[in-house]
Amino acid sequence: MVETNLQLLPATDTAFHEATSSGLITRTSFTQPLDRLLRDGVADGTLQPSAPFQELATVLFNTVCWTYAHLRSRHHWPPDRARSCLLDLLMRSISTPATVA
Repeated sequence: MVETNLQLLPATDTAFHEATSSGLITRTSFTQPLDRLLRDGVADGTLQPSAPFQELATVLFNTVCWTYAHLRSRHHWPPDRARSCLLDLLMRSISTPATVA
């Protein structure tokens, strides 16, 4: 999704947020799949997140989306380089020690 809309993303992030009674949040349509992956990873023992699922899903989505867009549009990194660096960083932060090696 980021690659397809790379030229539009830096201009606005309004589409990714919704207002709630507790403030602005990232739309659950973007974070819910990540929340599910985190829960599945904990269930099978491959992930060991250090924050509540929904909170971490929000951090993961925003880290991937905005960092990838920045590396691609401003630094002109090729897609494979941006993707592999982000995956390495993020997976090391939530994986169990045995799955990182």
